[in-house]
Amino acid sequence: MTTARAANPNPNESMYGIVTVGYYSRFYELQPGEGQLRDYSSHDGTPLHIKHHEQEIDAILCELVALTQSNSGTSMSNTQIPPPPQAPAWVWDEDAEKYKYWDETEWVWQS
Repeated sequence: MTTARAANPNPNESMYGIVTVGYYSRFYELQPGEGQLRDYSSHDGTPLHIKHHEQEIDAILCELVALTQSNSGTSMSNTQIPPPPQAPAWVWDEDAEKYKYWDETEWVWQS
């Protein structure tokens, strides 16, 4: 997080981190001017189990989204995220006995 802090365009903002190992997650905050992470949440650093603490984890994630979207300068609300690429529509060719799809210029055959 120290490297991320150095690269942050707004050093006056808190930064947040999530560490997940196996089924357990912990949430951290790095406040402006500090070099050490603090536990983020009311669990005082207690690891949260993804299945057993699903509601608590969801609440923390929603809170983090709200916090990071409301900060000016790094708001992602204006960021356009491109849609994922569409998988090609493969069709079976009876004569060739293999699948193919049209890529808008030619047929592409499955090898």
